[in-house]
Amino acid sequence: MVPVPTINQDNGIPGSEPTETLLTFRSDEVLRPSHKNDRQVYFGQNLICKESLSAKGKGKIIKVGDPVYVLHSFPSSNEAPA
Repeated sequence: MVPVPTINQDNGIPGSEPTETLLTFRSDEVLRPSHKNDRQVYFGQNLICKESLSAKGKGKIIKVGDPVYVLHSFPSSNEAPA
């Protein structure tokens, strides 16, 4: 599977951008140099809306302008509970 951000929107051909550029300033190697390097890019995509996990909150989404409060944070997705 090729992630959507690496698909060239003009011709539909997969490539290495923007991942290669993001690795230069948003990678685990840059953000956490003293930890194991997995060549992952971090830019805020690892977010869970707590209310969306319950049956009552099914279909809830976060949109531009919504207030967001960080209740828990983890150094990496590997350390977050499943």
